Amino acid sequence: NCTFANNTLTGVGITIAVAEFNGLADLENAIIHGNVDATGAPVTTPVYVQTGGTTLISNSNIENGLGLGPNVIDANPLFVDPAAGDFRLAPGSPSIDAGTSATIAGISATDFRGLPRIRMNAVDQGAFEAWESAHLPSSAGTIGQGLGGPYDLLQVNGSTGNALREVVLPLGAPATISLGQPPHLAQAVDFSIFGLLAGSAVEFETLVPLGIGPMSFPPAPLLPQLQPLLFTAASTVGPINAVTPITPAGQTPWTAPPFSVPFPLSLSFQAVIDEGGGMFSASNLVVLEFR
Repeated sequence: NCTFANNTLTGVGITIAVAEFNGLADLENAIIHGNVDATGAPVTTPVYVQTGGTTLISNSNIENGLGLGPNVIDANPLFVDPAAGDFRLAPGSPSIDAGTSATIAGISATDFRGLPRIRMNAVDQGAFEAWESAHLPSSAGTIGQGLGGPYDLLQVNGSTGNALREVVLPLGAPATISLGQPPHLAQAVDFSIFGLLAGSAVEFETLVPLGIGPMSFPPAPLLPQLQPLLFTAASTVGPINAVTPITPAGQTPWTAPPFSVPFPLSLSFQAVIDEGGGMFSASNLVVLEFR
């Protein structure tokens, strides 16, 4: 469960060295990708074992590593932002659920961030387990589904976020939440924007009634006893099930007054709109990180 990525090696033909113990090199559930030599060319021999040594390589994603061992793949691991050093796995990564814990005694229960190591069906390759809400299908929402959608209408500072639907702002920076006009509807619509006082590592995918379907976390009116963890950020319809919105709102398109936070904080937002005819739909998820 190591990640070796975005390294520039100091010579030509130099390989990634795997630590050995008594001539035995063991590489499991790892990712080796995006490393180049001094000429800028991809490393062609990514794993080296000294003469007479033994290598055990399996269930890993290794650039130019096909044939090194069982279940070794060579595919873009889809890091979130490798140029910025963010080697978390984005949705659709081939390294998700591609590892194994069957041959490893005492595999760590947590990943590099301290989050639970096995989240879905199997351990992920690399240092980070895919744990963000963006990996849930519900994070895409259902607005306009089947009519060109779902549309990403919910934004923070004009952005729907990175591959993990995160908008990251420095402490004290102004943040503005907005909800656009659904392009498949001619008229403005009513909506409610719900919030979770937590980041994308907290997942509560919930099947919401009224035909809304799954959402990435339960709307505040479903569990009013969990305020302020769950809250209604803005709504055109006023209090819902005794949960009063923080900000009154007008119909779409709508933009909230800016706010800022001077300390590290994660906030998740997802809206529900009235598409008419008794049909309600969920928006895309946006996770706002002040750090």
